[in-house]
Amino acid sequence: MILIVSPHLDDALLGCCDHALAWRQRGWDVRVLTLFSAAGPCVSPVLSSRDAQALDPALYMRQRRQEDIDALASVGLTAEHLGFVDAGFRGAEAPDFQNLAQLWCGGLGPGGPALVEQATKALRRHAGGIFRVLCPLAVGGHIDHVISRRACEQAFDANLLSYYADMPYARAPWRWRATQMTQAARSRRSWRWVSRAKIQALQHYASQMPLLCGTTPRFPELLLDPP
Repeated sequence: MILIVSPHLDDALLGCCDHALAWRQRGWDVRVLTLFSAAGPCVSPVLSSRDAQALDPALYMRQRRQEDIDALASVGLTAEHLGFVDAGFRGAEAPDFQNLAQLWCGGLGPGGPALVEQATKALRRHAGGIFRVLCPLAVGGHIDHVISRRACEQAFDANLLSYYADMPYARAPWRWRATQMTQAARSRRSWRWVSRAKIQALQHYASQMPLLCGTTPRFPELLLDPP
């Protein structure tokens, strides 16, 4: 079985859709686990551009989960949501992240180490029968992507891990850290160009695609395998 670990409710298909389709055509079982798929009581100002301030957070995430279910189903995959709170909604009396610099800091942020440990335990419960794990490279440094990568690296043997470039952020060279560029240079690389099936699947993410990709996403997928 191939396991794709997705930080949010769209990252797996943005980064791995056409690879997943190819694996399924070869008869391999492919599963998608999304870590951050729930909302808390706070709404970060960072999300104001998505009108999240005007939405009930639980309703907003329920809409996103349904989008993910529909998008994955359109390419023959089942959505599994682990229910960790998205960084944009974390916080007790006030949001943990007040601006983009805090959210995209490349570190773990408030409560990050504890979230890594919790996510690691959750991933280990889904580890049976896996011979390959796809985890985000964390290009761009979004806190949830960094946490997802750390949890994958703690939960699974390094020989099982491959990394996918976080799209659409990886399109911008300045979002890559030197360590990520070095990893890409030393790894075996697999590219796939966007297919019609991927474009149609991503259209199910109606709340996200206009913000992330503009109109039609036409960027390739990049996977990094151990050298």
